[in-house]
Parts: sequence; structure tokens; C-alpha cells
Amino acid sequence: MQPRVLLLGDSICSSPGYSFGSGGYAPLVAARLRDRGIAVNYYRASGWSTRHFLKLLAAGELPTGVDIIHFNVGLHDIARKDDGHACAVPLEEYSGNLRAIVEEFRAGLPVELVWALTTPVLDDRHRREKRFIRRDADVRDYNRAAAAVMRELHVADHDLYQAVMRAGVQEAIGPDGVHPTEAGRELLAAAVSELLGEMLGGR
Repeated sequence: MQPRVLLLGDSICSSPGYSFGSGGYAPLVAARLRDRGIAVNYYRASGWSTRHFLKLLAAGELPTGVDIIHFNVGLHDIARKDDGHACAVPLEEYSGNLRAIVEEFRAGLPVELVWALTTPVLDDRHRREKRFIRRDADVRDYNRAAAAVMRELHVADHDLYQAVMRAGVQEAIGPDGVHPTEAGRELLAAAVSELLGEMLGGR
């Protein structure tokens, strides 16, 4: 039977495109793995926090019935209205929501889970282009909390944050400070494709 993968994430994963010509990495992963006999599906909407993600799961709106789910949620949890406001979803709630998401996935058919760490934010660029605030310090804090939850629950993680940093964050992240450039999109697609290809190579 053909191996099946589901990619779930924010606009870094599945956006159709940004003003500077890039888009989400999911379509590129699907094209790369199709040639290796691996079917890749991805949810084409984004913009959710962990609260919204849980509602979609509870409503049965996210596809299941696959061998691997590679997933991320976080950029909308860390969003702040301004400097005086806290993150949209507090860190403790974020950790609890991630536990609930994993439990929901595991309550269905057997599936292997891979958690993708949230990609970097360039604060100054983001502040110039967006009407709200994201901070890379928050990305790092939430990534640490997420990694701890995934270790506790024995879920593999995929460090896309460091993948971008190693490649050169200034070149990989676009003028809005959060979405990848075309080069950034390519490197994320390569990293995800390589990992999933290795995981499914023996099936």
C-alpha cells in the first residue's frame, strides 16, 4: 500500500503565496515525495492557534487515516496586539493544548506523529509590516515548551527553527519577518521531504 503523509501547519506550511513570491512548503514536499511513491496531503487553510486547531479536530475537519502526521501550530499563539499585551494563548495553555492535540490524534487510527518546531521571526521586519507583534524570543520559549511536551508524550520532533537558522535566517525569511522567501521555502521543503522519505523508505 502506498505510504500516506498529512502535513498540518500554519501559512509557513500551506499558504498559496505571499506578496514577495513565496508560498508554503507543503506543495513542494508533495511533488518531491510523489516521485518516491509517497502520497502527501495537506490542509489548505491556516491561521489557527492551538485553540482553533483543537476545534477543527473535534469537528472532524482535519483529514486522518494516514501513516504519518507532520504538524505544527504556534505562530498565532504567540501573536500580541501590541507591546502591552500578552501572547494570544498563554504558554501554560499552549502546552496543555498540545497535549490534547496529540491525544486527539492518537484516539483515532494508529499514526506516527512528528512535531515541527515553529520557524524564526525577525522582529524588526515583522513590526514594520504587520499590525500586530511577534517576537522571536516568544518563538523560542514556545518551542522549548512544545519540545518538552513532545518528549513527555514520545512524539518525534523536527527542528525547522534550527534548519532556517543554519541556512541563514536573513536570507530565508522574507520582508514581513515571518514567511519564507523562495529560498527559505525550498530549504524547508527539502528538510521535510528528507525526513519523511527516511521514515517511510523501508515501507
